[in-house]
Amino acid sequence: MNRLEKYTIPYVGLKNGKHFFNYHLNEEFFKLNEDPMIQKGDVDVKVVFDKSNTPYILDFELHGVIHTECDRCISEIDLPIQSTHRIYVKFDKDADELVDEDLEIIFIKPDEPEIDITEYLYDFALLSVPYSKHCEDVGKSCDPNVIKYLNTSLEDKIIDETIDPRWEKLNKLKSKNN
Repeated sequence: MNRLEKYTIPYVGLKNGKHFFNYHLNEEFFKLNEDPMIQKGDVDVKVVFDKSNTPYILDFELHGVIHTECDRCISEIDLPIQSTHRIYVKFDKDADELVDEDLEIIFIKPDEPEIDITEYLYDFALLSVPYSKHCEDVGKSCDPNVIKYLNTSLEDKIIDETIDPRWEKLNKLKSKNN
C-alpha cells in the first residue's frame, strides 16, 4: 500500500497523555491499495493516541459507509459500518523484521518520528464490512429481475436433475435391500 503523509501520527514532541486525531477515508484513500476490495467509501475515523505508558495505545473508532455490491443481486449499495479497534505501539531496533500476525502490535524503530497507520486504517475498514451484504441491510429490496432470473435458473436445474431411466432399476434393487 502506498503511503500518504496525512495518515500518520507524529508522536515525537507530544506530551504524555491522550491525544486525539481525526481522519477521513474516501475514494482516494481506498485506491491506495494495489488490490482494493473496497473501492469507494466515506468513513470518519477517530484515533485516541495514549502516550502515557509504553507500549503506547492507539484506539480507533470507525463510522461511515462503504460502497459495495449486494451479494444476492449485485446492486450497488452504501453499507453503513461501525467498529472499534485497539493496537499497541512498541519500539524495537529490529522493527523491520518483526511482525505481529494478529495486527495488535505495531513495531517501530526508536528513531522514527511518526507512526504510519495507513495500512491499519484500510484493514480496519475492511474488517468492518460484514461477511454477507444484502440490499435489506440498507433498507432496499433486491433487483426483482435478478431475483426472478435466479429463481428460474434454480427451477431449471431441479428439472434437469430427474433420474436417468438407466439408474431406476438399480435404485429399485437398492430399496429392496434396505
